[in-house]
Amino acid sequence: MTIASEGDKASDVLQALQGNPNISALYMTNGRWDIVAELRAETLEAFERALRGIRKLKGIAQSETNILLSTHKH
Repeated sequence: MTIASEGDKASDVLQALQGNPNISALYMTNGRWDIVAELRAETLEAFERALRGIRKLKGIAQSETNILLSTHKH
């Protein structure tokens, strides 16, 4: 999931995301998106619930989600 924060709220959003049990990793970045969050969930329904909760956080201006289908090099 990529996240754009409102104004200078990236640090606040990052702090709020750190306690989320569905997030396995967080990365600060530059460009269009401020944060990249790796999410994990047991089911698509759980994944959807996690996304809804994250998108409600204060300070998030926009987000985009992609599902990784396979890994070829780790």
